[in-house]
This record gives sequence, C-alpha cells and structure tokens, in this order.
Amino acid sequence: MDGAVVSNVPYDAARALGPELIVAVDVSASSVLTADAQDEGFAGVFARATEILMNTLLEQRVRTWTTPPVYYIQPRVEHVTMFSFDHLREEVEEGYRATAAALDRTDEWPEPGDVGIYPKRRVMVRVERERCIGCGTCLVHGPQGMFVLDSERKAVVTQPDQEWSPMDGGYIRHCPTYAIIARPADQAKEMRRSG
Repeated sequence: MDGAVVSNVPYDAARALGPELIVAVDVSASSVLTADAQDEGFAGVFARATEILMNTLLEQRVRTWTTPPVYYIQPRVEHVTMFSFDHLREEVEEGYRATAAALDRTDEWPEPGDVGIYPKRRVMVRVERERCIGCGTCLVHGPQGMFVLDSERKAVVTQPDQEWSPMDGGYIRHCPTYAIIARPADQAKEMRRSG
C-alpha cells in the first residue's frame, strides 16, 4: 500500500497486523539524488526537496525500529522520475524481480528474535575532497562524531567502516555537492588494490 508523502512505506500499518516479519518493497524514485537537480530548474529542485522530505520521514520512523524485523527491498527504478505515472507496470515487475532475487539470498534475512532493518551490509564511507565545500551539512545530518572538518574546512570521515541497513546513510543525500560516497566494503577494498 502507498501512504503518499506522509508514510510512503507504511511499516506501522504492517506492524498492526501482528506479523513476525515485514517485507517492504519500496519503489520510490531516486533519480533526483544522483542528478544535478539545480540544472533542471524549479521542477528538479522541488522533486529533490519532496523526496528528501519523504525519505526523512521514513528514516525517522525506522531509526528506533525494533520488532518485528523488516527486510527492506528497493528495486532499481531510479530512472523513473517521481512524478512519472506511466511506468507502473515496470515498477511492479522490477519490484517482483527484486523480491524474488532477495528470496534466494537467505543469509541476509533476519533470524527469529532479530530486531531492526535488514539486510545488513558493511560499507566504506569517504569524502571526495575536491567536491567538499565545507558547509558542515554532514556534521548536522550524519551520526554524531562521524564527520569532522579539517584545517582546510574539508569534511573527514572518522569512522569509514560501517554496518548499514538499507535505511542508513541518509545523510549522504543531504550533501549539496554529493561529496560523500559509500561503497560496499569488499568493493572499496578491491578498488584500493587496483589503484
């Protein structure tokens, strides 16, 4: 079900049914997070602001989530813009495909008694110094103490190795210059080895 802007992934409604596990499939568009919204004029900026609002509300709801555990699936539909309503079939099919693929990854699913949002993955977080403008947004939106500003007023990550659920790392989207990067830990290690 879709709760629109206020609760676009309604975990609380699912919890009211008394399940042992919630499977959430979120087909929210995310293209505005990777595009330069300011280049698209008011519509692009408005779409990005609306998406940030929706995601922030969702993150606040799940920040202290305990039970039942949630397995969160976000299909790859980022190319579909937020206000495009003619891709419904594609989004449903991609949601089905992503869910079927998740069912094959049984090692990622929560065990009885687990709490929180799944799947959990190790990631490496870094800041691209040339893109950082020293605005301090990461200090406000990131976990306390995770970022500091160095002597050149560039953000530095104090704890680059993180364990994330799909709902973590929301502060990345608040960076106005997209300077914060998170990669799966194994991919980040491979990139360092290859130079």
